[in-house]
Amino acid sequence: MSSNTSLLNLTDIATRECDTHQLPSRRPSLGDDVPTVWIPMTNDSYGGMSEICSPNSVNLWLDCVLWCELPDEYMDRYKASGSDSFDAYFNRRLKDTGMNMSQVVIYSTEEKSAAPVTGRPLSIMGLSTVALATFIALSI
Repeated sequence: MSSNTSLLNLTDIATRECDTHQLPSRRPSLGDDVPTVWIPMTNDSYGGMSEICSPNSVNLWLDCVLWCELPDEYMDRYKASGSDSFDAYFNRRLKDTGMNMSQVVIYSTEEKSAAPVTGRPLSIMGLSTVALATFIALSI
């Protein structure tokens, strides 16, 4: 399948323009119990994904989506963390790599054979909306 390849060079990453606000609704199935993560490709996302996915390779899907199978060590750290949200744990790990999270508008994680969880990091607008809704609810 030619659209699912390992990235060959960083020049290609830096010059490609991808929509960072969406992921394809259909992604290839890797089978049951294969933890995977997906994010749109940006100038900065390949480095963060490489760090999280190592020693597994970061792959390119449909020319603009980076994905990888998460290594066993990552899964062991996730389980040991006590986190109850697989996608939130992934988002924190991306931040820990030093990746520019302002470019990550959407990401998807799949811990097991369940449907993937698509997340969006909280933005200032999102936090403001939550604060306003809380204020209104408490004022009534």
